[in-house]
Parts: sequence; C-alpha cells; structure tokens
Amino acid sequence: MSKKKPPAADSSHDDRRRRERVRIMHLKIDPARPSEPVYLFKAKDEYADLPHVCGLIFDLSRDGMRIWHHPEDPFADEEFKIVVYPYRTLGIEPFELNARRVWLKEIDEKCNELGVRMVNPSPDLDRKIEKLMRTFRGKKEEIFLRCLLLRSSEPTP
Repeated sequence: MSKKKPPAADSSHDDRRRRERVRIMHLKIDPARPSEPVYLFKAKDEYADLPHVCGLIFDLSRDGMRIWHHPEDPFADEEFKIVVYPYRTLGIEPFELNARRVWLKEIDEKCNELGVRMVNPSPDLDRKIEKLMRTFRGKKEEIFLRCLLLRSSEPTP
C-alpha cells in the first residue's frame, strides 16, 4: 500500500489564489494560420519613448497577475512598473502599478508567461483592480487587456 504525500504547506494558499483569480484573456487562435502575435502593439502615449515590453494580461487577482509577452522581448527585471490599459468603456484611465517578478516561463516559441505580484498597492489601485475583476469575472468573449512592462534596466543582449 502506498502512502499519500501530505499536501504542501502552502496548498491552501494556492487553492485560494486559484479561486480568486479572474481569467481575462479568451482568445481563439488558429494555429494553422500563422499571424502576428496579437499582443504586439505600440504605445502611443507618454510611455512611447520609455524602454518597455508590450503584453496581454492573461489573468488577474487581488495581489498579482499573469502576463503574456513575446519571447524576443527579454524581460529580466525583478521589480518594475506595469501600465494597464483598461477598456475606455469601463471608465478607468490607464494606470500604473509597481510589481515584482515571481516567475517566467516559456509557453511556446511565440509566447512567454510572466507571473507578477503587486508591490504595496494603494487603496485607489485596489479599487481599480477590484473593478476589473468584477468586469471580467465569468466573461468568455474574445477579449484581452493590454499592458506595458516598463523596464527598470536596459535589456541584456
């Protein structure tokens, strides 16, 4: 008879995080039709001249998010700012938040996934995140939420 392994010490925390996470991105991509990745967009505002990486927010929780970006944009910063671009119809202007990289993994040759944790969010930021979570909870449409990762250092070649 084999013994079951005891659950990891933080498994309840991981379960709670999964339950609280809101999936944002529901894109139907046809792998037979190669196309320009949808998450490559150009910043056309005050961030356009700053070193940055463009991405899409895959999911969101009260304390973090997963972001997809192109692997050709190396992103090794440990702490950085994220600019989130909500839909204008939500009545939320683009906003910045401080973040810390938790992990980075390759999804495939066209996509990396970056796990981040928010650093010291203000009450105003908490309200914006909560509004985004309420807006996207349970939605299954083909939607996405754009963001910029503002580099705190220059990329390494």
